[in-house]
Amino acid sequence: MTSKKAVCVITGASRGLGESIALNFAPKFSDGSVIILMARNKSALDNVLHRVQEKAPTVCVIAKEYDQGSLDNELFSSILSNALEEAGVQPADFEQALLVNNAGSIEPLVYIRNLLGVNEISKYFNSNVAGMIALTSTFVKIFPATLGVDRLVINISSLAAVQPLKSLSLYCAGKAARDMFFKVLAAEEENIRVLNYAPGPLVTDMADAIINTAEDDDLRHSMGDAKARNNLLTCDMSVQKLLQVLEKDTFQNGSHLDYYDV
Repeated sequence: MTSKKAVCVITGASRGLGESIALNFAPKFSDGSVIILMARNKSALDNVLHRVQEKAPTVCVIAKEYDQGSLDNELFSSILSNALEEAGVQPADFEQALLVNNAGSIEPLVYIRNLLGVNEISKYFNSNVAGMIALTSTFVKIFPATLGVDRLVINISSLAAVQPLKSLSLYCAGKAARDMFFKVLAAEEENIRVLNYAPGPLVTDMADAIINTAEDDDLRHSMGDAKARNNLLTCDMSVQKLLQVLEKDTFQNGSHLDYYDV
């Protein structure tokens, strides 16, 4: 991905890992590249936009308010084309198109027996799985194989996709579903590079949510102990490892790769 003229879409870009991805990816792209930042909090997103512009002044940065839990088909079918139009570019203007599916949530952090019901469960999967699938489908349509643009799709996964964690049933199930969806994408679209990247335990609001509200005592205490001992990773540390993986480009297509696997 280094030095290519690229369009890069990053969801959940207003804070945490998404913000770090934007700030660390932007300087890697050549002049005239476009980064599309997407998140629910537009004011926080605009702040990230200004920081990215300062770090990569030759890259065009677009911020779009984006609720991945929305049930509005128009949002998912038009948000990328609207962003490209706002930047004054066409899909064929680029050498590479990237989609980083980072947006996600972790609550509720309760045992399965204490889930509140179908509305809470449906809301979780709409936001963490269904909306992500809809956006990815739109991305593949806008950048088809016939366009001749290199395509890369990154799913921000988790250890929870492959290991059960008590009181994180919805999070584990959602991450596992996302991993399999992207394995299918890699099988269907053989000329798309697809990576399920688990960034490791990070110093983010999600870690704090586990420490403060997880129903399982062992999980809550282990995360709290890791934070107290400074054993959590910074977002920048994890993103630098991700960049190394992408630049080496030897991962099996559609595979799940953890920070500690590299």
